[in-house]
Amino acid sequence: MYIAFSLLFIVTLIVLISVVVAPKSLAKHSKIEINRRNSVLGLIMVALVFYVLASVTAPQQSTKNQTIHLTTAKSSTTESTPTITYKTAYLSQLIPFTSSTIQDPNLAKGVTQVTTTGVNGSETITYKDTYTNGKLTSQTQVGMPVINTQPINQVTSIGTYVAPAAPSCYTASQAANEIGQTGCVQFVGYAYTSSKGEMYLDQYLSAPYGFSVWIPAGYSFGPSVLSKYSGQNINVSGTITSYEGEPEIEVTSASQITLAQ
Repeated sequence: MYIAFSLLFIVTLIVLISVVVAPKSLAKHSKIEINRRNSVLGLIMVALVFYVLASVTAPQQSTKNQTIHLTTAKSSTTESTPTITYKTAYLSQLIPFTSSTIQDPNLAKGVTQVTTTGVNGSETITYKDTYTNGKLTSQTQVGMPVINTQPINQVTSIGTYVAPAAPSCYTASQAANEIGQTGCVQFVGYAYTSSKGEMYLDQYLSAPYGFSVWIPAGYSFGPSVLSKYSGQNINVSGTITSYEGEPEIEVTSASQITLAQ
């Protein structure tokens, strides 16, 4: 449309110029009365009309482009820079104690006993926290943990002690060869009380007495032991000593004498 108006404007302009330059010649051919004054006014009116039409129909591309540019510029100014802050945080945590075992020859085999109780330690870890617009976005450990208290290792003892088997009892004749040894002697003894109040269980009632059990005077259990075990096959335990060349065991507790199985 803009091109058509432009062509029409050019043709009209040529006609008006012809009227201004040679009005008589144009009037002669068109049989219309034309003078210079009317021609100039007509030229001015046509120019105004075409100027208005050109302004209305002219493309608005430059204005649109400018509007887009302004909108983009406005959008860029609304973006805000994130606020980043840093804080130091401390975290305390436990250090679990370890455990170990040892063999204890003084503890019965198969028995376990905690001899050292384990205790947890503690440590502190330092972190650098990063906050973006008030929200935690990252956490970085700073350095190595600081030990506050060391853990204590727990120790458990495992018993390995095995009691030796009870030795078989010596006979009265064997006891003569075991002077100074601690053991058990099996024999049949007969009760006898001396004038000093000493009590005996002798292998024989007359010298040589063979093996003897001697209960010193003053032990209250003596009389009951003599009446209970006289003439019985008994086991007597203790340290074998020698008296006038014959073996004997001193008894100071009733538990040293039992009936033989």
